[in-house]
Amino acid sequence: MNVKIPFIISLHRPLSQPLKAVKWVCQFINHSRNIKPSQTNLEFYLYLVTELYKKYKANDLQDYNGIPSKFAIHEVYLAIYSLKKEEKILMIQNAISQAEKTALQKQIFSTYKAASYFVNMTKDKLGLIDANNELTEDAYKLLMLKSSFFKLSKGEKEFFKVKLLEKDFLMLVSLCLFQRLAHVKKIKNIVEIHYDFLDKYYGIRNFHFVSESLSNYNTVRTYWISSLNLLNKNYIPSPSFKKTIQSNSQFEDWYNVLNNRFEQYLDLTFKKNSSFLIRKERFESNYKFLLSKSLDELGFVNIHDLREAMKMSMPNFEAFLNEYYETEKSKKHIFLSNIVSSIDRRKRFKVRSTPVIKIRIKGI
Repeated sequence: MNVKIPFIISLHRPLSQPLKAVKWVCQFINHSRNIKPSQTNLEFYLYLVTELYKKYKANDLQDYNGIPSKFAIHEVYLAIYSLKKEEKILMIQNAISQAEKTALQKQIFSTYKAASYFVNMTKDKLGLIDANNELTEDAYKLLMLKSSFFKLSKGEKEFFKVKLLEKDFLMLVSLCLFQRLAHVKKIKNIVEIHYDFLDKYYGIRNFHFVSESLSNYNTVRTYWISSLNLLNKNYIPSPSFKKTIQSNSQFEDWYNVLNNRFEQYLDLTFKKNSSFLIRKERFESNYKFLLSKSLDELGFVNIHDLREAMKMSMPNFEAFLNEYYETEKSKKHIFLSNIVSSIDRRKRFKVRSTPVIKIRIKGI
């Protein structure tokens, strides 16, 4: 049975993290009329700067992750508040288009970018604004929920749980499962096994992301998981998260299929590859450390130093090195060399029958 489970293709770290910003966009649209879609980002930006300035000034609040900082908002607001509307728009447009930016233009550009991503998250990712730039029924439900300006209320948390499951079930819930696995197995980095699972069981290759991209996406989702209290301290789904899934038959069906495939992955792939994954993590960690100490102008690390750091025998390390090369060559740029600046009579390692003694890796 090939069940299609929804997911959000791309996210921006950190500008996709603050779910509260979605409500600000809905409030803006609700209080504004006849704004053309092409003008939404600009008009919302002017609204956001004013609102954040007032809130920061009144409450002496600290900065929030993914939300324009108090300093940036203060600088922008003081620069534009006394200008006429046409002058404000011109200043903003110049800041966006100018190649060489002043300090103020950089602040305008970064805060405008944040506002644009908030609109994108609300409209394109969560579907709370329709094609006519009107709020959807769900958006009005969100507006009915009372809360403070910056913090999510209990009702808002429940709203976003449901909405994110509707739009991003596959990625969000699979990340929850892999975070639990990482906790139990003490795995520091789950990005590659998470991607391997998505590739094998869902054929997700349309991201065209490298590990760094998926890591950024997972950072956003990890923030959501934390802010919505989806998992407890042992990375087990919280009672409220379970209830949200169980209260919706579609969510339950998606969860059962996803969890079954996750269990299959553990039995058929993860257990077989877990020792390699652990060694790979140690290998790359040691590589980065040795690279930071290396004097090699081209950025190579001596493979013997890596073997000694991993405390492996020559035959075992050579076998691992070959497995690493074959597994990672399509994901990273791996360069092997047998050239040394001074005489080194130590035995060479053979990779694809070619003797090598140094390695350089790009992409970790």
